[in-house]
Amino acid sequence: MTLASDRPPSQLFLIGAGWWLTLLTVADLFLVPPLLPDFLHLVKIDISQAGWIAASYQAGAAAMTLAAGSLVDRFGCRHILAASMLLFSIGEALSGISNSMTRLLLGRFLVGAGSAAASLGLIALVGRQVSYQSRGVVLGWIGTAYFAGVTFGPLISTYIVHQTSLSWLLLLFSFLGFLSIGVSLVSFSELAPGSGKSQPAFSDILKNPGFWGLAIFQMLFSAGVTAMIFFFGDWLEGTYQ
Repeated sequence: MTLASDRPPSQLFLIGAGWWLTLLTVADLFLVPPLLPDFLHLVKIDISQAGWIAASYQAGAAAMTLAAGSLVDRFGCRHILAASMLLFSIGEALSGISNSMTRLLLGRFLVGAGSAAASLGLIALVGRQVSYQSRGVVLGWIGTAYFAGVTFGPLISTYIVHQTSLSWLLLLFSFLGFLSIGVSLVSFSELAPGSGKSQPAFSDILKNPGFWGLAIFQMLFSAGVTAMIFFFGDWLEGTYQ
């Protein structure tokens, strides 16, 4: 393995910090399906309202995805990454202390918004600071965190909830999110103003059919996830009560 000798230290920091942010946000993304009964018990609702938990996260992610690109261009990737983890942390804390459906939905909305902004900011940072020849390798290393989060996130999360409670798990995510604010500010750097290539206007992006095709696909995917939660929730209720 020649990663350490072939990459400058700044890219190693970028890979490490990007890996951590991706792992944390993806691990949270897959909390709801295995812990759905715990979420229902947390705010005392039945299965008929469970879809709102997933829908609120997706709504936050969708809303922030449209805005995060312009925010990154205006304030820089590093500051948006730090701000996104602040949103993530506040949302996790709010969810952890929830005693009502409204507070839980607001918390999950903020978590979704923070996660989406972090993902977009990280991709923009790699695109701006890593050469085209190395970009695929860097994104590939960071991308392994997605599958690590999908694989080990539910296993570790369910174990923690079994030993403590869902509230403690969400507060732990909030604490890790606050630590990630420092990771974002310390590990990432910004290009000097004017050192990068000019970016297309946001209005031009809105005219691109590919952008709307991707947005529609993501909306349909999100709707499918919500429908899946409803389906399995009804099946579990009918089979195991």
